Amino acid sequence: MKTYSFSLYLHSLESISSFDERRDGYFSAMKHFHLELPQDDIYYVHYSEEESYQDIYRIFKDSPVHSTAFICDDDTIAAGALRAFHMLGYKIPEDISLIGFNDRPNASLTRPSLTTINVPKGAFGTAAVDSIINLISKKQNNNCWTSSLKTRIGTQLVIRDSVKKI
Repeated sequence: MKTYSFSLYLHSLESISSFDERRDGYFSAMKHFHLELPQDDIYYVHYSEEESYQDIYRIFKDSPVHSTAFICDDDTIAAGALRAFHMLGYKIPEDISLIGFNDRPNASLTRPSLTTINVPKGAFGTAAVDSIINLISKKQNNNCWTSSLKTRIGTQLVIRDSVKKI
């Protein structure tokens, strides 16, 4: 099986729980497949396209990128990375592969278009309505409320042009 020689993780500086869960899930998958990603292979960047571009450009302008792939918390960060690596002379996906998350509308508009992980927003709405109905039903039957609820929603890989075929 062919694999990428080395991947790095671009994580948001902002405290966003879903981003932390994605990072933790990525580490868990790496561990499951007996792969390691040291903590210093996580780069912390701002969560806006412009600021993540500036952060990534600054990080790599004086030191070459020794990775063949970057996993990003979100398509916004991936779009900033795409621009930064282009400005630094790297070709996407020939030199570096990029994967985003959320399948935001701009993910298909970047050049090359971003490979991303789609989180089906409709499933969130359905889960929310189901939860509200269940809470109302419990309230009517038991006169109690659930203080918190965690729901997992499946994802789908959307293959576009920012990942090199190996």
